[in-house]
Amino acid sequence: MDANSESREKSVPKYFKKAPEQPGHGKSIVLMVLGGLFALIGIIAGSSSSGGGSSSCVGCGLFGGLVPFLVGAVMYSNENSEYKKKYDEAEPKPTDAQMDAWLAEDIARVKGESLRKLDLLPEQVLGKPDDPIVVVGPANEAKWAIGKDGIIRFSFYDILVVYLTSYHLAAYQCILDLATGTRRSESTQEYHYTDVVAVSTRTAGSGLIAVMVDGTKKEVASYQKFALSVASGEKIEVAVFFPQLEDIIGKGKLAPTGADKAISAIRAMLREKKGGVEEE
Repeated sequence: MDANSESREKSVPKYFKKAPEQPGHGKSIVLMVLGGLFALIGIIAGSSSSGGGSSSCVGCGLFGGLVPFLVGAVMYSNENSEYKKKYDEAEPKPTDAQMDAWLAEDIARVKGESLRKLDLLPEQVLGKPDDPIVVVGPANEAKWAIGKDGIIRFSFYDILVVYLTSYHLAAYQCILDLATGTRRSESTQEYHYTDVVAVSTRTAGSGLIAVMVDGTKKEVASYQKFALSVASGEKIEVAVFFPQLEDIIGKGKLAPTGADKAISAIRAMLREKKGGVEEE
């Protein structure tokens, strides 16, 4: 079955699962071979015997060979069934381009709905209302997988959308489930420019969990996150960079997160509105 013919909800999880190795069938094949040999030996022994005992020898040989043969055959069948089940859970995978298309569609949808959730009118937004500041990173306990193009993709994304107006910035943040397109942990914040005290990338310690394609979980030792801080102590944060990336998942690279562009745009506005902003 082509991945494109499956529903998105079934197809996306396969991208983050490792395909199983084909079973070797070593033990089951040995049992079937031994069973066949026992049966053959019994038949040969019975046919070479004379008298009434030959039938019983043949029967014993067949029975003695049939048991391990059937045990081996059942094991062989079960191994194949288990392999097929795990294979169907992991294959066929959607293409990298399809995964990117789904994410792009979701981000476009988030942009449109965030404007409404923030109660903003298009004419209030500086610049193009359909092209706000967007920062995208992996959510905590998201599954990580490296595509054929070497790009790391995630099952859950932390998405931040920021709109700049003439007097304040408005932010919408959510966790996106790529398999379904649904969003959770939605939040909105609005800050006057005078309340913003820092916008930067800053290093964070542990606390972020990455889930590998084999199901193992890795705690990220340190990472960098986009951070916007205000005078009240509140912060908006998104994980955007991992210095020890190769230790986490191997030779993969992150897609652009939008963090650098966001920092530049917000700092430029802060310089205009209040003459500058602190950097952490």
